Amino acid sequence: MDDDLRLPPHPTDELSDDDVLAELEQLYRSRLDTLRRGSDAALEHSDLRICELESAYLRRRPQREVSPRRLRPDHTSLLRPAPGAPPETGPAPETGPAPETGPAPETGPGGAPSEPFD
Repeated sequence: MDDDLRLPPHPTDELSDDDVLAELEQLYRSRLDTLRRGSDAALEHSDLRICELESAYLRRRPQREVSPRRLRPDHTSLLRPAPGAPPETGPAPETGPAPETGPAPETGPGGAPSEPFD
């Protein structure tokens, strides 16, 4: 991308916490459309801006609350509750792996058996 086409950096440090979150929400809402239909430059700018704003958020909230419900069981040791946050109940107990039944038969439109690709 040409240097003269780059947008100037946004003054992220000058944004309020609410403004950082509002800009992130807007970028997240438009992200799929940018990925599917945007130019390479628009996608690159979106990547950089999301990274910039997420980094600003994490710098401001290094002890942010992490919900145990959002962690996989093998990552519970990484949990750092926010100071003064009420304790949360852990994730629901696992019921174990689903029984193996073998692969499902391949079907085409309307449930008819599908033909393999040649």
